[in-house]
Amino acid sequence: MRFSLFICLLFLIGCSSSKTYTVEDFNRVKGIATNDFKLDVTVAYPFNTNATNQVLTQVTMQRGDSPNRINLSGESVTFELRNDSLFTQLPFYGEQRLSTRYMSNPGIVVEAPISDNEIIINEERKMITRKFNASGKDENHEFVIEFLKHGFSKIYVTSTSRTFMNYDAQLVEK
Repeated sequence: MRFSLFICLLFLIGCSSSKTYTVEDFNRVKGIATNDFKLDVTVAYPFNTNATNQVLTQVTMQRGDSPNRINLSGESVTFELRNDSLFTQLPFYGEQRLSTRYMSNPGIVVEAPISDNEIIINEERKMITRKFNASGKDENHEFVIEFLKHGFSKIYVTSTSRTFMNYDAQLVEK
């Protein structure tokens, strides 16, 4: 009994001391997230259907990835908001849907102004959410970015002609 109590106490002390998120850190991330920012995209999470799962299993196993999680580290995938315009070329792993023509780009490529920009700041959870729309050459996209602790971010993309995708990213200091 004493040993298990000691292990639990040691675990709690070890986890809480190095992972504090100060008010200064949150305010720094808030200042960046509410203005122009750049994210380094590190992981892609495709929306798995039976068809994409079969194809991605063949492709991703050669690289050591899985159909549920594809590592993008080292591939220089960026997501940048600059002067109220989005610049990104996100890789897409999924299905094209509801389209009347074949799309010219296999990825999510956007170099266009954003619209419907909304910023939600949750002081209690220390999280900033930014939502906006942007159009690529062939389709429209809705983006939701969650800025979490220590510059870690999640990007959620809903497209008019493709299945849902989300990505992990890290905030890049300019």
